[in-house]
Amino acid sequence: MKSNYLFDYKYKKWGWILVLPSATLGLISQHVNWLKVPVFSFFHTKFLNDEPKLKLVQIIENPILDELATFGLIIGCIWIALSKEKIEDEFIAQTRLNSLVWSVYVHYGLLLLLTLFIYDINYLSVLIYAPFAFLIFFLLRFKYTLYKNKKQIGDEE
Repeated sequence: MKSNYLFDYKYKKWGWILVLPSATLGLISQHVNWLKVPVFSFFHTKFLNDEPKLKLVQIIENPILDELATFGLIIGCIWIALSKEKIEDEFIAQTRLNSLVWSVYVHYGLLLLLTLFIYDINYLSVLIYAPFAFLIFFLLRFKYTLYKNKKQIGDEE
């Protein structure tokens, strides 16, 4: 089966090379404010005398570790998830589709559940991790299904 929408197999390796340091960088960026650089900001809120003041379109100083980690995680996870397998056949395509649908159900079901029970600033953490969770759910389900099938074929022989 021809899959024009998938990356070549070699992108999977580059995805892992990008994901692992980006995940580490993301964890570090939650605790430190290194690498402050001038960045272009569309919306920036400054608090002056406990009064928020919204400024539009300006250059601000911002630590960019979290942005670098986000770019690395998203691009890396997409490369891992949407790269062809060594042998890409109809079974793999069907497994990929089933895993994608399953991850949509799990991700948005969990997001709805968390929306019901988590509030205020804690909910912001849910929203920060949500984009990564979808790709991670997909990868876990897809790889687990392939592993389970490979093991089952090995047991039959």
